[in-house]
Amino acid sequence: MYPLALPPSCKQFLVCIALFAQTTSSLMAQEKEVHRVYPDAGRGYWSLFTDPVKRRTVVKFFDKDDILMYEEALHERYLKLTPRTLRSLNDLHAWYVAGRLVSEHVRALALPPAETPLDPSVKQLQSNIFAIPGTCKFKIALENPTKKWVYIKLKDAQGRVMQLDLVKTPKYIRTFNMEGMRAGIYTLKLRVGTHVVERAIDLRHLSQRFVQIHTPSLPDTLIAESKRNPQR
Repeated sequence: MYPLALPPSCKQFLVCIALFAQTTSSLMAQEKEVHRVYPDAGRGYWSLFTDPVKRRTVVKFFDKDDILMYEEALHERYLKLTPRTLRSLNDLHAWYVAGRLVSEHVRALALPPAETPLDPSVKQLQSNIFAIPGTCKFKIALENPTKKWVYIKLKDAQGRVMQLDLVKTPKYIRTFNMEGMRAGIYTLKLRVGTHVVERAIDLRHLSQRFVQIHTPSLPDTLIAESKRNPQR
């Protein structure tokens, strides 16, 4: 019996099928695990994974705290880990860690000198918080020479906001009336930028009702006290 002769086109087709199957099986066997490379000990690593199902390769760059800095997906592509490819990926990782991507690829110009140099002794927020004698009220007096936004917030012991003001005037005076509010410790916080002033407002229901204002750092120091005469 003579062997069956195939046309040249069929032979080429079968050869292509065999090569494709061999390449795919080799690639799937190679990329079952994520490749991790630590180019510089203590400075993070990069990883590479080829997904034959989704037909893409994903490269990720991490810092020393395992925080993802950059990720890129190469669709319908895979990478051969040749020495040259390893060096290129190591260099990319070093750029991401150094944080010099923009400066390496974009020309930056020097800033012109400021017309008026910044004054390091700019006044911070000046505040005066005191109780009003004979009442259940306290007053806030502020001096805000920089005219920056000042957040004024009064919260109860459960963290609920009872009063909220947002001002940017150079001077601010307001009286807070705590009549009818529940007894307990309230928190008053004033914030402008990074400067914060915080006070603890102690409202008590006794035979003589009064308000105490304390600084959190000195809880035993009574700043001001207001008492109401029960005979009034």
